[in-house]
Amino acid sequence: MTAIAKLIRIHSFQLDEKRRELKKLEDQAAKIEEALANLINQVEAEKKLSYESLEAQRDYPNFIQFAFEKRDQLNKDLTAARGLIETAREGVAEAFAELKKYEIVKQKYDNEIAEELDRREQMDLDEVALNNHRLRR
Repeated sequence: MTAIAKLIRIHSFQLDEKRRELKKLEDQAAKIEEALANLINQVEAEKKLSYESLEAQRDYPNFIQFAFEKRDQLNKDLTAARGLIETAREGVAEAFAELKKYEIVKQKYDNEIAEELDRREQMDLDEVALNNHRLRR
């Protein structure tokens, strides 16, 4: 395995790790968004219940205060998660660019080797043809 192939393998692994981390962060953000949606549904259900029951009306202000605090905390968590996601996306883009750079270098190297082999093969064929031409004279 050539040095460039080892570098490609290492950077490919690093890119995969960064993608996994990004996926994990996106999953966390999705869970927070789901918790926000559940909280909204819970508030609506509690609101309906408070219209129907005196006991629920009495507890509704405490519940709504708790719900607002929880909503604020979830929004803060979501904002932080989105910041981390953006940073992770930048990391993935950088890792991809680095990997691509090594892949391009390897491709150029492989092309140069192939061209050199083709050139040598053509030289051998030219020599054989020249010798055949000399022998026919």
